[in-house]
Amino acid sequence: MVTHPEFEQLATSYLSVHPDIAHEWHRIEDRWSGDRTDLVCAPGTDNEVYATLREGAIAVGSNEIHTDFENFGRGITQTEIAEAALQHLIGLLA
Repeated sequence: MVTHPEFEQLATSYLSVHPDIAHEWHRIEDRWSGDRTDLVCAPGTDNEVYATLREGAIAVGSNEIHTDFENFGRGITQTEIAEAALQHLIGLLA
């Protein structure tokens, strides 16, 4: 299954020390838009935020807007992408 292992590891660690954050992981297979893994925090509430993980790219957002995190020639590592995406997700949760 397609995922972003660096982000998944960081997010799992963060969520393990913040058990008060309701969250769900979804593995989605889609032949049209591609497979992905979604992390949904505060599911079903007005404060719902998500991270969509694809190989090499992460989208983090809410129902209103999202931000993309990827390398695309910028010379940053997958770990740096994951760290930036997680910090953005944490900011949206605040």
